[in-house]
Amino acid sequence: MPPFRQQKQRHSAISDEVKRQICEWEKANKNKRHVDIANHFNEVYPNLTIDRSTISKILLQSDKWTAIINTKDSKCYSWRCYFN
Repeated sequence: MPPFRQQKQRHSAISDEVKRQICEWEKANKNKRHVDIANHFNEVYPNLTIDRSTISKILLQSDKWTAIINTKDSKCYSWRCYFN
C-alpha cells in the first residue's frame, strides 16, 4: 500500500482590498482571535483559503493595508501597482 500523501496546498492571491477589509474588521472586532477572523473571511470569500498564519502576517502590516485607497485607476499586478 503506497504511503498517504497530503494534497498540495493551493496558494490563493488575496487582493489588497480584502487585506484592507481584514484590517478594518479586526479593528472593529478586537475580541476576535485570528482563527475567528480567518473563519469569517473564508465564509465571506469561499473561493479563498485564508489560514490563521496569513491573517497574522496581514495584521502585522496593517498600517500598509489600511493606507491603500481603492481607486478604479489603480491596477496591481504581482507586487507592482500602477496608477493612471
